[in-house]
Order: sequence, then C-alpha cells, then structure tokens
Amino acid sequence: MINYGEQISIKICDMDTNMEHNVSLRKTINSNKFYIQGRWFLEFVSRRNLREGTMIGMSRDYKSSNLHFFVLDSD
Repeated sequence: MINYGEQISIKICDMDTNMEHNVSLRKTINSNKFYIQGRWFLEFVSRRNLREGTMIGMSRDYKSSNLHFFVLDSD
C-alpha cells in the first residue's frame, strides 16, 4: 500500500518485448492518482514509438508486485 505523497520502487515488465525496467510509482498528495517516474519515457514511450491514442494495458502481478505493460492497439 502506498500512502499519499509516498513513492515505491517497482519493476514494470514489458510483456511484448520481455524486458523489465525499474521505475518509481508515486501517489499524489491531493488525489488518488499514481505517477510513474524514472526512465519511463525513454524505456517505453520512445523505444516502442508510442503516440497519443495508443491503447495500452497494465496489470499487477500480485505475487511479485510488478506491473505488466502491453500494447493493446497501436492504431
């Protein structure tokens, strides 16, 4: 569980490329939103050539607490 304003280190597993990346997950102070920090843009968005409108999916692996990332529709 993440409290407001805190961040934790997690791994995001790119299920399409079988790559793992270490990032930080931060919960905002004033809302129930989460932000991914670290090399997210370079390691996922740029490398995968993701653009606005690309539909992605994320799910949590409850055994390892990792997040799984995958592209659903690249339009």
